[in-house]
Amino acid sequence: MHDQMMTYGKSRTSFVLAAICFLYPIASAGAPATNPLKSPALATLPPPTGPSAVGKVTVHWVDESRVEPLSPNHGPRELMVDIWYPAEPSNAVPAEYLDAAGYEKAIGADGFKNFFREASETLREGVKTHAFAAAPYARSAKQSPVLIFSPGGGMVREVYSAQFEDLASHGYVVAAISHPYDAIVTIFPDGRPVTYSDKRWPTVPSMEGEANLNQLEWHANDIRFVLDELSRANLAGSSGLPFAGHLDFTHVGAFGHSFGGIAAAHACQLDRRFKACLNEDGIVAKRPLFLDVRGWAMDQAFMLILHDPPTRPLTDEQVAQMKMPRQRIEAIVKRLDADQEAALRNSRR
Repeated sequence: MHDQMMTYGKSRTSFVLAAICFLYPIASAGAPATNPLKSPALATLPPPTGPSAVGKVTVHWVDESRVEPLSPNHGPRELMVDIWYPAEPSNAVPAEYLDAAGYEKAIGADGFKNFFREASETLREGVKTHAFAAAPYARSAKQSPVLIFSPGGGMVREVYSAQFEDLASHGYVVAAISHPYDAIVTIFPDGRPVTYSDKRWPTVPSMEGEANLNQLEWHANDIRFVLDELSRANLAGSSGLPFAGHLDFTHVGAFGHSFGGIAAAHACQLDRRFKACLNEDGIVAKRPLFLDVRGWAMDQAFMLILHDPPTRPLTDEQVAQMKMPRQRIEAIVKRLDADQEAALRNSRR
């Protein structure tokens, strides 16, 4: 029960195992048998389901308005952002999935294996994507709604690529962030690696929902800053980005996974430019977001996706580990269920 309530705690690796389930060998049933002496086929992401090809660019944006207290010289906040978008078809080599060599150099071979676990060898060998680097924007798309994504705690933007490719194939422009000092590693264009720091996570949130919200504010403001930069980039002739001039800012959404889902919700609470929000399996003490002083969630449309919770009652051993009487645990759970219902009810549908 405690783990169920704490889906954005300090466990950093479980999502990678789920993400790797989206990978499958290029060779399929009925294909010719491969020569075992040759290199095995690369894993590949599932093909996008939309009509458009997919382009991808990576940008480095610096927020001069915020000082990064965790940087050695207290420089400005810097972000690495991947952006997927509908593109013209291309015969080029697909874009890289993840810079495994760079990540491994930054956190070491053991760190890479410990974080990515069973996925680590697949990532070293390479994963084939369906996106093409800097491909021209799809002429048929004309205008694209905008989505901004925040990963789960400790995660990197790249491991969600299958989802973003599929959205882009349906006409969306999707900007995904790696949050420096929270992602296991962020690599800037000059080669500087920034690895995970726990200094923004002073305490693990309690079962009752007590949490340090410093990290939440940083990530929500990262999301808002990316929207600012996309607005600037959209001005015709002001950037070399393929989708410049084609972004529809009347249709903007924020979404995220785990802690990123809570951060996306908070960005929507802070900024009315976002018209809708999706939280993918992110709750603290069963709440997908924090209500304001009025008990209101947000004025925008909000959606929460959760994995199925366990239905069996807690064992005596689990109760003992939680160090409180079963009656008190049940009372807390009842209150938290009501809090979750209020968070979902008190927002614009």
